[in-house]
Amino acid sequence: IEMGRVFGEVAVEIAKKTNVKKIGLTGGVAYNYSFSKVIKTYIINEGFKFLEHERVAPGDAGISIGQLIGGLFQYIKNK
Repeated sequence: IEMGRVFGEVAVEIAKKTNVKKIGLTGGVAYNYSFSKVIKTYIINEGFKFLEHERVAPGDAGISIGQLIGGLFQYIKNK
């Protein structure tokens, strides 16, 4: 649980520095209910929108979709 709070703090700190309003959690760690709940609660309490999986599995099955989206954002940004 402590580790979840630390991850939440780091995510919020980076989001504030980069003017990001939404923070998401993905990967196998998102299957851990306690860890995810702590991060989600912390991020929401800090005023950010928390993004979580609804239709795609958060583990390896869904990782490629996240990589695709990340790559697309980089492509658009650098275009």
